[in-house]
Amino acid sequence: MVYDAMGEDYGHHTGGEDPNPKAMKFYWLLENYNHPIWHGCERHSALSIAVRYLSMKCDYNIPQVDVDDLLGLLRNELAPKMNNVHKNFYEAKKLLSSLI
Repeated sequence: MVYDAMGEDYGHHTGGEDPNPKAMKFYWLLENYNHPIWHGCERHSALSIAVRYLSMKCDYNIPQVDVDDLLGLLRNELAPKMNNVHKNFYEAKKLLSSLI
């Protein structure tokens, strides 16, 4: 998702001055959370899944405990190899707020 919008080399600048510490932290977060949710999955990353279910929570006014339960079902029962996906609402919100 991020690679599509910004291109493959979004974290690499060409010449000029070094990015400031805030920009470096942002690029580091994108690099670390933009890995596939399982080996071989090219469509979704931990970042795209977090954005998606937080958006659904807000759009449909779903309580936090329900989001956590659904995510637990998805992680533990339906797709146990999704080890890069956040465990609960709090972790996803923490990730996305760190990108601001």
